[in-house]
Amino acid sequence: LMKLPVRGILWYQGESNSQEIERVNEYPALMKMMVEDYRKGWNDAKLPFYVIQLSSIDTLKYKSQYWPLFRSNQLLAFKEIKNTGIVVTTDIGDKDNVHPRDKLTVAERLSRWALHDVFKRNIIESGPIPSKAVFKNNSVIVKFKFAEGLNTSDRKTVRGFSLNGTDQIDASIVGKNIQIKTNLKPELIHYSYKPYSDANLVNIDGLPAPSFILNVKNNIP
Repeated sequence: LMKLPVRGILWYQGESNSQEIERVNEYPALMKMMVEDYRKGWNDAKLPFYVIQLSSIDTLKYKSQYWPLFRSNQLLAFKEIKNTGIVVTTDIGDKDNVHPRDKLTVAERLSRWALHDVFKRNIIESGPIPSKAVFKNNSVIVKFKFAEGLNTSDRKTVRGFSLNGTDQIDASIVGKNIQIKTNLKPELIHYSYKPYSDANLVNIDGLPAPSFILNVKNNIP
């Protein structure tokens, strides 16, 4: 196939790499190597590469206990590899089916990256992507890119944030940021950190935020 011209790569994979913690932890490095190899094969150092973050599924009928970490590692790879995009599907998962039937929404979200990057359309390409988390005045502030019109998909209170990866904590939308009140500075902020996620943070176009783990830093003036 590398003898044929392509405009970009769409990548929807990861279930088989998510079953063992060793495979989960090595995934960002493997993705980086593979993308570099694809670009070398097509002789295009900037070949667009768009990845779909794994969806949501319950642990009752599937070994999905590592899916939250795997999804956050997919986001880590997206941030480290240039000319990539990430598509979130946790909100359209099937509780009992590893292959959710709603592929149209997946395709529409993929198309946004291609339309924006490759075809130069004036379109929002992604849901809110976390950039950093800082601790100041007994609050953690999580900052995002693509956060215009930050809201919740069901217009209810924000769901999905945690300080320990297990227990949900109250969070509020303040402009383009999330504020989490806490007396002690946490080491990490988790979001959408359940195999079957009900997290509901979206931007003005209804595009969801990805699963992620973020280090919390002190806000130094």
